[in-house]
Amino acid sequence: MWVLSIIVNEVWHTGLPVWAVLLGFLLPLVYFLPIGIIKALTNISTNEINLITEFIGGYAFLGSPIANMSFKFLGYAGVAQGLEFIADQKLGHYFHIPPRTVFFAQGIATLVGALVQSGLTIGILEGVDNVCTSKQSGGYTCPHGTVTYSSSLIWGALGPGRNFSPGQIYGNLLWFFLVGPLVVLLTWALGRKWKFFNYIAWPVVFG
Repeated sequence: MWVLSIIVNEVWHTGLPVWAVLLGFLLPLVYFLPIGIIKALTNISTNEINLITEFIGGYAFLGSPIANMSFKFLGYAGVAQGLEFIADQKLGHYFHIPPRTVFFAQGIATLVGALVQSGLTIGILEGVDNVCTSKQSGGYTCPHGTVTYSSSLIWGALGPGRNFSPGQIYGNLLWFFLVGPLVVLLTWALGRKWKFFNYIAWPVVFG
């Protein structure tokens, strides 16, 4: 997958350096297990790695929205799709389907889905008049794509430095990078004396 991603990245000139492609694959390795454990215990998804990748990418690739979004999707999809694969394997286990058979089906479905979705997207963009605009008569306004476009401008073109750096309008939100670990450690310490605190899940509260 690394090789394919690097080839696609270089052929289509996204502006994303090769080292960033590798980092985009490494970030899910760090977040996959804790996010997966929280999802398994609470049935609540706390996969907000897309915000972290946008934040990192905003500083690393300032002025390049496409590079920022490419980095975002590499990091986010690694966790999101990985958890979906694990869920499928769990369901296959319940139905006594061999893991290799499930994985083979997942691989084929992923390949077919990627080709179909890419082809359909290209066909719509080239064949539908006024697509993704408010003037489109059939209602193809692309709300999800509009959100992604806005994110690319905020995090990629403008960059987080204008809004989230110290001294800026949302600069105080950076303190939560410190608050998060502190409340977890405090709850863990209190939980050693009072068992009630062991039932507090701060990732779920903040997520």
